[in-house]
Amino acid sequence: MLTPRRSGKEDWQILLDLATGIARRTGGLRARLHGMQAAFLRRLTPRRVIALAIRFGPHGAGLHPFRKGLSLRQLERAGQTIDLGPLQPGRLPRRLFTKGKTIQLAPAPMLADLKRADARFSQAPAAGELVLIGRRQLRDNNSWMHNAPRLMKGRDRCTLWMNPADAARLGLDDGQQVIIRSTTGTLQAPLQVTGQIRDGAVSFPHGYGHDRDGTRLTVASAHPGACVNDVTDHLLLDNLSATSALNGVPVTVETAS
Repeated sequence: MLTPRRSGKEDWQILLDLATGIARRTGGLRARLHGMQAAFLRRLTPRRVIALAIRFGPHGAGLHPFRKGLSLRQLERAGQTIDLGPLQPGRLPRRLFTKGKTIQLAPAPMLADLKRADARFSQAPAAGELVLIGRRQLRDNNSWMHNAPRLMKGRDRCTLWMNPADAARLGLDDGQQVIIRSTTGTLQAPLQVTGQIRDGAVSFPHGYGHDRDGTRLTVASAHPGACVNDVTDHLLLDNLSATSALNGVPVTVETAS
């Protein structure tokens, strides 16, 4: 494994070093070509790339040495935003290379799959069945943020959202512990009754489950929550994209004994 040393390099330099090291291990023509490319990029630098993009953009001087035009130095000297005037049409549809100069928002494979999707979502749910969808939190989009004390202050956010109509139908109360059950597993979490989700669906955040063996996050371990992966099926794939189907999981919710 190639590990960059702490040398004060910028991200783009570290990335080049890693890519170059990997290419050298492969050897042959690929390694030589990559070495030439890396050497060129090191001399070019991101600053020069930006300068060239501005120079050859719609407001730059291009290859004309005596034409006035926007430049990187001009932007730096201004020290503020430069008003280049109102947006001008012309990029689209001229820059589109599709037949008919249109953006293909409905490719044939997606259109062909609509009948299957319509049949799937037109099916009436089984008695007591709800559809589980994921949720991102504002203060902890990713699990590593659960180890930041300031971000973990306040009420427990690892809760199951449920519409008041569903809660009343199932005889469940806000704040009580419930069991979420699917065909692959169960998890337990506090219930949060809220109008922020429609009836027939429930929502649970991802990134929790810090009580597992091997967890070395002190703050996160104090707020372990539950892992939504316990009720998702890793073998269930989306028909069209062949990616894991992590939303729309059929579940039932009941009171935790």
